[in-house]
Amino acid sequence: MAILVLAGIECNTAFVKNATIGAVFGRSDILCTNWPSLETARRILSEHSDTIQKLHQVPNSGIWRVLIEERMMMRDIIGDDQYFFGVPYVMFDS
Repeated sequence: MAILVLAGIECNTAFVKNATIGAVFGRSDILCTNWPSLETARRILSEHSDTIQKLHQVPNSGIWRVLIEERMMMRDIIGDDQYFFGVPYVMFDS
């Protein structure tokens, strides 16, 4: 019975799913209703192409410590750990 209750809670809240996504990709607690429209997001990315260029210039390496430093440098360039000039973002290694 407890498993059914927990499954029902998960289906209604997606707590475990969101926690897993947050652990893997970073914070994901920005509601879709708070996201800008696609047109607005494209405009913002276009207006801040200089910032995107700076992000591409951050050196990368396979060393874990350096990856953490790179993320910190990139967040310093962006100036926010959740929004890129109003557009929600998540950092992950590809």
